[in-house]
Amino acid sequence: MLIKLITGLHLKLFVLSVFLLFAMSIKAAEVPKLNAWVIDETKTLSKQQLNSISQKLARHEQNTSDQFVVLIIKTLGHESIDKYAIKVFNEWQLGQPDKKNGLLIVIAKDDHKLRIEVGNDLKNKITDPVVKKIIKRNITPLINQNDYFHAIDITVDKLISKTTVSHANIKTLIPNWPISLALICSLFALIIPFSLYFLSTRFFKKQLTLKKCYLIYFIPSIALSLILLNLFGSSIKSNTVTLIYCLTITLTSYINAGVLIFIVCYIKKITKKAS
Repeated sequence: MLIKLITGLHLKLFVLSVFLLFAMSIKAAEVPKLNAWVIDETKTLSKQQLNSISQKLARHEQNTSDQFVVLIIKTLGHESIDKYAIKVFNEWQLGQPDKKNGLLIVIAKDDHKLRIEVGNDLKNKITDPVVKKIIKRNITPLINQNDYFHAIDITVDKLISKTTVSHANIKTLIPNWPISLALICSLFALIIPFSLYFLSTRFFKKQLTLKKCYLIYFIPSIALSLILLNLFGSSIKSNTVTLIYCLTITLTSYINAGVLIFIVCYIKKITKKAS
């Protein structure tokens, strides 16, 4: 009986030792050195494929300062893909020193796990729904076909397109017609106050000063500009940049005209004193 007990105890200790040795052998995946835009520890991609994706990411970083990196590892060990991606992202400090505009694509090949970690400054462009959609439609189907190159390449294209809209198309956000609007507003801002001033000298008993004429015109004209932008600017309501630009340039034109009128009034006052 005692021999059986000792034998059973030894067996349990043996099983426990084997389990502990096995658990110790499964280490968390290490963070490799950041020495390229694409780091493939599994040798899944060919040199040509690595260069193709790397050049694309390098060009994107040069154009926008956004730093995108792809990491392919064999296994995560006992660590989750989420924790590992965050660990790598933080250790590499992806993004520029004054920005949080980094992005990391991690693929654990043997574990069939992947994650896209997005820096805070890019989350307004690359939202969680966007990431989930890209993973579901682009990465997963191609990886299931063992086509890692196209899975990564297409994903990189999709992510770059999401972040380069504001960089590449910033000029298209601001149309040319606000310049014409500013010129028209400046013209009216000069003509109408002077017209009111000269009309008051002939038809009104009390002559209005040029300053008063400008102020009488300024407030209604600003209100009218806002109404016109609201009525006819439906195409720019969704574009905050253009709307702010239009309002700024219109207001600036009125102010410039006002400054000019006040200078004229000041010169007129000086000439009167001199005479």
